Amino acid sequence: MNKKELMETLEIPSTVLKELLEQGCPSKDNLGKEFDIAEVTNWRNEQAETMLEMFKVGTLYDNETISEHFKCSPQSKIRRSHATNSIVLFVDHFDDRYHDYWRRGKLLFTGMGLKGDQKISKAPNKTLANVEKNRVNIHLFERLNSKEAGRFVYSGRMELLGEPKRIKENEQFIFRFKLKALDL
Repeated sequence: MNKKELMETLEIPSTVLKELLEQGCPSKDNLGKEFDIAEVTNWRNEQAETMLEMFKVGTLYDNETISEHFKCSPQSKIRRSHATNSIVLFVDHFDDRYHDYWRRGKLLFTGMGLKGDQKISKAPNKTLANVEKNRVNIHLFERLNSKEAGRFVYSGRMELLGEPKRIKENEQFIFRFKLKALDL
């Protein structure tokens, strides 16, 4: 596939592709114009695994460490990182603004947007909904202790199960994503 097709498939801007090429992202022509999506995906996953080896399931991490190592924003419950090919999800079980919960081994995760109806056509909900197409890895951190503000337990890699459901909750249409843990 060509450069434009790759950027569309991965939903990345040209600046991110340029950074990836500088870091050694493989191209079929060695000029950064033709790509094999499987090779690019494998390379990105290898890069991400190397950067993320320090995270152990069940271990507590502070927000700064998470943001630094995943190379993502320190804010928001859905954080995208092109550098680590990841979406980092945060569940705060003591924040009543979002109703995220586990049921029968599956995480029911509420999309983002507190005012008006949530949109699936805009980031970050769109990014999470398209993880399979974009070949992005999902990682989950949870705040499990009310006294640990800003500190989260790493719950591991997650897999999105199907399409998000649009439901009405508290006079607002929201998107509920169903995920399962891969590292249990």
